[in-house]
Amino acid sequence: VNNIDFNLQGGNDVSTYYFSTSFYDEKGIIDQSYFKRFSTRINTEHKIKPWLKVGQNLQLTYGENNGFNNISSQTGLLFSALRFNPAIPTVNDDGTYGTSKAFANQLGDINNPYSTIQQADAYNRKYRAIANVFAEIPIYSDLKFRANYGFDGTIGRSYSFNIEDQNQARQTTSSTLTEGESDSYSHLLDLVLTYDKVINKSHITFMSGYSSQSYRGSFFSAGKVGYDDTSKGQRTLSKGNAFLNTDGGYDDPWGLESVFARGFYDYDGRFLATLTFRADGSSRFAAGNRWGYYPA
Repeated sequence: VNNIDFNLQGGNDVSTYYFSTSFYDEKGIIDQSYFKRFSTRINTEHKIKPWLKVGQNLQLTYGENNGFNNISSQTGLLFSALRFNPAIPTVNDDGTYGTSKAFANQLGDINNPYSTIQQADAYNRKYRAIANVFAEIPIYSDLKFRANYGFDGTIGRSYSFNIEDQNQARQTTSSTLTEGESDSYSHLLDLVLTYDKVINKSHITFMSGYSSQSYRGSFFSAGKVGYDDTSKGQRTLSKGNAFLNTDGGYDDPWGLESVFARGFYDYDGRFLATLTFRADGSSRFAAGNRWGYYPA
């Protein structure tokens, strides 16, 4: 495992900043398995005017792994390793991979896991950005307004090339390539007004606000079969002989809206009272019945 971190922070009475970046690289127990992650974070706050403070938080990440199939009980890598007959050599003297076919499948019909590892050509990649910006305005000493906007976006990409291998018990009769891509985006807006006042032994706090959130996403995948040339440079969708499958679509977009208010009263730390109310609406509910009201 390799892990490298770098941090830098500073500031003054007007501005503060924080910057960090990191790199994480882990080699798995399974040969050629790995996980990599790069991440960067930038946070800043600025007091532009005596009555205005703004800030932002930004985080960018990239992750990658090679995604072995560990799901199938027949051809999954871990299941093959557990069930492959140890009497069969992983590599023959001539450099070819051992197979139960050499023993007329009398020693089982499980594929050689070492062969699977060495011929694997696949990856999963994820790019993500999380951002937040805010502005805070003290209207006067006891009343403050804050606006906040947040964004969360993710792009995922996958690639898997299965090379033709008719030497193993469970044959791959023709080379196939599958590629996919997905994306999702979420937006969040918060507007909050806060009143906070202390009068002798009484402490009064009132907060009201509005919040909205939306989401949308999409995905696409395609596969080709039949590769006469399986060299690395030819493993693209345009080089396949026939379409294996295509799929794509949109995730159901949705939105949420909320209006809320809360009042809090404290007398001398002994008597407390709280009143709250919120109204929540969701696009996932049926038209005409999308709002709920919750007093307390």
